[in-house]
Amino acid sequence: MKKLIISGLVLVVLTFFMSCTSDDDANSNELMVGTWKLTEINMSEAYDVNGDGIANEDLLLEVDCQNNEIIEFSSNNTAVISTTSFTDIYASALEGTENNFVFEVDCFQEVDSFTIAYQVVGNTVVLGDDEFDTVGVLNNDTYSFLVEDAIEFDFDDNSTMTATGNVVYVFTRQ
Repeated sequence: MKKLIISGLVLVVLTFFMSCTSDDDANSNELMVGTWKLTEINMSEAYDVNGDGIANEDLLLEVDCQNNEIIEFSSNNTAVISTTSFTDIYASALEGTENNFVFEVDCFQEVDSFTIAYQVVGNTVVLGDDEFDTVGVLNNDTYSFLVEDAIEFDFDDNSTMTATGNVVYVFTRQ
């Protein structure tokens, strides 16, 4: 049986971040001020999670979860991250196949928010500090960052192999 797990993506990734900023970057930080909503969760491969016959790399097109994730960037170099849900997705390969899956989706409603510092240098946005940080890219009205190994594949039918995939989160200015 093959299993694909994606869980607590935004919340888990961002919960561990702390902060540091510089007054020299205050003007650059103004580029981020405002409300940003999660609009895409792009996986490294396309999957038909919802069973509609159309595979998508964007997980938000496949599940009704994580549709209200917001980051509020303020002018004082802090941001409030508000999450409303997280998703667990399990995929089982159809018998006799390696690339045809049946998916089980669990969407958990969980409202949480926390404050984190940010800094903008050019078009790079850093959330966190030197120990725990996420480096994203600002491109006009979109802000995106990569989370490596956010998707885990377990091959557990007489095998112990594990493979992972990357996810890119895209937030759009509201």
